Amino acid sequence: MPGKPGSFAAYLEYTQRVLATPALFRESLSRKPDPVDLLGMLDRQSAGSISIGHLASLCNCSAAAFYQILKASSEAGLVRVEGPALEETITLTPQGRNIAKAARPQ
Repeated sequence: MPGKPGSFAAYLEYTQRVLATPALFRESLSRKPDPVDLLGMLDRQSAGSISIGHLASLCNCSAAAFYQILKASSEAGLVRVEGPALEETITLTPQGRNIAKAARPQ
């Protein structure tokens, strides 16, 4: 029985497929996350917010790519960066939540 989209079971199934196919594995390593990925990660958080360090580790990309995506999302009004330096929290705005839900597979 396939896992529900967005569930841990679905993630495990995807990971097993990717690891079993060398070409898919190489592609997954070179793929850079985009703003929709970031919005989806935030949308899956129960509070709709997460610490900047935790979000950066979930994105699994270079620091420069992460901050570029974060800056673009913030400037577009999709996320808010709140809190003192090194303790920032990233919060999904209502507009960002709408986009994340629209991009989520049904």
